[in-house]
Amino acid sequence: MLGKTCLIPRQGGQGKDLAEKIRRLGGEPLSIPLIDFKEAEPSEAELARLKGASGYDWFVFTSKNGVDYFFRLLKKYGIPFPEGKKAAVVGKKTKEAAEKHGWERIFVPSAFTGEQMAKELPEAVKKDERVLICKGNLAGDVIFRALSRRGFRADEIVVYETFFPEESGKMLVEKVKSEKLDILLFTSPSTVEHFMSAVRRAGLEERVKDAVVAAIGPVTKKKAEEYGLDVKVCPSVHSTDDLVKELIETISHREEESKWKR
Repeated sequence: MLGKTCLIPRQGGQGKDLAEKIRRLGGEPLSIPLIDFKEAEPSEAELARLKGASGYDWFVFTSKNGVDYFFRLLKKYGIPFPEGKKAAVVGKKTKEAAEKHGWERIFVPSAFTGEQMAKELPEAVKKDERVLICKGNLAGDVIFRALSRRGFRADEIVVYETFFPEESGKMLVEKVKSEKLDILLFTSPSTVEHFMSAVRRAGLEERVKDAVVAAIGPVTKKKAEEYGLDVKVCPSVHSTDDLVKELIETISHREEESKWKR
């Protein structure tokens, strides 16, 4: 990865950790936050669910942000943490966030996707238990639908919103015009959408067509392919550690092939 410029689409702690991994491997991280987050304003119905948190047996989170913003809303409205309840989470970082906030009884599906959670969670929930799904505004309802089909009492609440920072769009266009991006890392479908919308508006698709594209999971990969990107890296374990590990293997293999062709 020596000297290769790698797009890091996240900011904050997650983005810094990813950039540091790339830097340690000899790459040159280019950090441009393609997504940012903000606390959601709950509707009247959602606020009622939040205030009635103690009446739920399970709380479902598909991202670390879901956990963090859920607790922000609890604090904002003076709602006590629902002690002794069960959490169902997708991914290592989400589990760590839940544990940090005091959760002890945590269910984790065998694969880090919402679809796998939808398959496995109904087997863990008892018939008389209630479930609250805490999610972002762009998340789907696959878990809710899976639980509802089985007759479980499930509700949803949007705890955070995802948006594209305007200044990042301008910065991205300037960098794509002036620099060669060797690697594009995408950590969510939203990062793909925001990247491609900015690149297409500026007519710069040719500038990124030869980049190695890495997607953190199958949903992100699918979104990238919908935009015509050829995804070379998509780890079976959907974490940034495994994303970087597989990226290194892919680049090393490509470099070996180039040597043999000379």
